[in-house]
Amino acid sequence: MVVRKEFYVEEQAIVIEAFTELAPTYEEAVDYELQLFWGVGYDDFVSRLLGMLEISPGDRILDVATGTAVIPRRLAARPGIDAHIVGLDITPGMLERAQQKITAGAAARPPELICASAMQMPLPDDSFDVVICGLGTHHMDVAELISEVKRVLRPGGTFVMADVCANAFWRSPMGVLMLRVLIAYYGWMLRRSASKPSGSGFEVCGLKMTEHRAEAEIEAFKHVLTSAEWRDLLQNMGFHCQEMSEIPALRRIFPGGLILKAVANGALPV
Repeated sequence: MVVRKEFYVEEQAIVIEAFTELAPTYEEAVDYELQLFWGVGYDDFVSRLLGMLEISPGDRILDVATGTAVIPRRLAARPGIDAHIVGLDITPGMLERAQQKITAGAAARPPELICASAMQMPLPDDSFDVVICGLGTHHMDVAELISEVKRVLRPGGTFVMADVCANAFWRSPMGVLMLRVLIAYYGWMLRRSASKPSGSGFEVCGLKMTEHRAEAEIEAFKHVLTSAEWRDLLQNMGFHCQEMSEIPALRRIFPGGLILKAVANGALPV
């Protein structure tokens, strides 16, 4: 595992703290949250994402915001796969957990892990055939992320993404008001929990939150895009969106899910 702490940025410190705390139970927590939001388990969600991939012999595959390397491990376990797989994440604690699982899995060609920011990747231009990002875009500046994805992808390379997305209600006047109230409530609960023992946390909409996780989710609201906003952004950043499907939320106040596949068109627009 290559650790490159010089690529950390101050704005992501809270994300590192939140996911360091979450690392031991990350996969269980994500499964619970996806079931709550969409009625879809984590395993099924990853299967839908990987179902969009077409992998050729010798491909170089990068999984951004890899977490505990669920996606790289699933890919490496495919029979007869001949690909170089890399998982990148900014949180050392998540990658330590990932490395333990990779070692226990004993894949014939285990994934490589790199600790770095996805918005400033220590990777050469045009170095990957496929870039994947599952459930990570809402914790990053999306335009900066896509710019880096475009840089490291070869022309004609594939970007596959799956994450939460804003629905029509979130963009309605009532939805905007609801989000403002929710963010204010998060802030009030954070201030209230500060007087309690460290790590006690609180619960919002069925989600158990530590202080760091709540702060990370508050910051994430502004990065959640609609499917139309994703399509426009990708087009403006030099991608052609080939496939896109949404997973409906079980309640209007929850974000929906979005899975898409896009192809890099060539040089990054100036």
